[in-house]
Amino acid sequence: MKYIALAASLFASPVVAQDFVAATYAAHISADDLTNSSGARLGDAASVIRQDRANYHRFGLADGADSNDPLFGSADARANIPAMIRAAGGIAPDVAEWIMRGNVTVYINILSDGDDFTGLQVLMAG
Repeated sequence: MKYIALAASLFASPVVAQDFVAATYAAHISADDLTNSSGARLGDAASVIRQDRANYHRFGLADGADSNDPLFGSADARANIPAMIRAAGGIAPDVAEWIMRGNVTVYINILSDGDDFTGLQVLMAG
């Protein structure tokens, strides 16, 4: 009997942690979000999302549709935004294109595995 149970456990599928949406916030991408604090144009959508949060939290530049988030109040937390976006599969090319044009609102899902924040999904408002 022990051998049957052992053999069955060897073929069982592994348990995979399922991420869930821990929080959602809106980010309106304006012209202010398309450049860094020195005025240089940003080159990718993840950097624009990061700058939006810096503008919101650090500089007090909230655009009309911007909403608060529970995570990105510190510079250290904002530095993780590009990696968190990559961890969630990146930004769809059409969404990234709209972000780089500006004047668009996106919704950001902050993902968690229950212990840590694991990723960011960037979705078009619709």
